[in-house]
Amino acid sequence: MNKEDLIYMYIDNGKINLEKIADEFSGYLWTTIVNSGISQTDDIKDIISDTYLILWNNQKRLDINKPLSPYLIGIVKNLIKRYFSKFSKKIVEGNIDDYENLILENSRIEESFEIKEINSNILKFINNFKQEEKDIFIEFYYEEKKIKEIAEKYNFSEAKVKTKLHRLRNKLRKELLKGGYSING
Repeated sequence: MNKEDLIYMYIDNGKINLEKIADEFSGYLWTTIVNSGISQTDDIKDIISDTYLILWNNQKRLDINKPLSPYLIGIVKNLIKRYFSKFSKKIVEGNIDDYENLILENSRIEESFEIKEINSNILKFINNFKQEEKDIFIEFYYEEKKIKEIAEKYNFSEAKVKTKLHRLRNKLRKELLKGGYSING
């Protein structure tokens, strides 16, 4: 059990501090959702928002002496299941156009698997970054935060954030090339 992750540490004035939780766990949740196969930014953001809403609505039922991350991951996994079940239900109840669209999507399966494999390798490589570098990379590329916003959060100049991102991209590019991927641009 990680003592830094105990729920009572995220409570202010008798209520869960969602802002503090979001600051610490959004990247972790984002990565979990992306690894499940969901890649649309809006869908990912919706799942994360729903996670925090469910946590807020159930805060009285939480054992404050237990870690927070298992609660969050449990909620996210249930929301991911719901997401995929809605998708499959749509297909079953849909019309022929839905099936045609599905066939078109399935024709891109090989491309999809390659993208998932690349994303998986990128995430594995990112996990080797120093925590600050990892957070900056995820905030910029996965959470789509602005350079200015990241710079303010870490008390860096925008130039320093851009430089860090440039260096991290170069490290990543070299690693992907070693892994046999062709890199454009």
